[in-house]
Amino acid sequence: MTQTTLLSRVELESMGPPLAEEISELGIGEAFLCDLALKHVAMLPEPTTSSVAERLHLPRALTEEILEKLYREKLIEVRLQTAIGSTRYSMLDRGWDRLQRLLSICGYSGAAPVSLNDYAHASAVHPFASRFVGDSACGVP
Repeated sequence: MTQTTLLSRVELESMGPPLAEEISELGIGEAFLCDLALKHVAMLPEPTTSSVAERLHLPRALTEEILEKLYREKLIEVRLQTAIGSTRYSMLDRGWDRLQRLLSICGYSGAAPVSLNDYAHASAVHPFASRFVGDSACGVP
């Protein structure tokens, strides 16, 4: 019988690519990220920087940058700013118009996608990680 090892979430995440500190490091177009963030602002009952970041699965600092761009484009407004990460937003008429156009093109409103490079990295790590978890879960010695 062979010994199987379950990797913790921290260990699995440490095998992934480093967290991006700049939007350009994500490998995803800024316009796409802005459109995706706008969809989340529209769908959340109380959109804050933190809640949008959680939905996008992006660091809060990058999400704040994206939301500031939407604010500068007059698509959203700042409703309340109490502390970092808890800024509340709401949609403006121009934002609702853009949202309607976006949804007619693409209804996706999930997490921000990963770049092809990050996906390739995860795919390379996955067989290693799943071997340990999969063997144990399937009862394979």
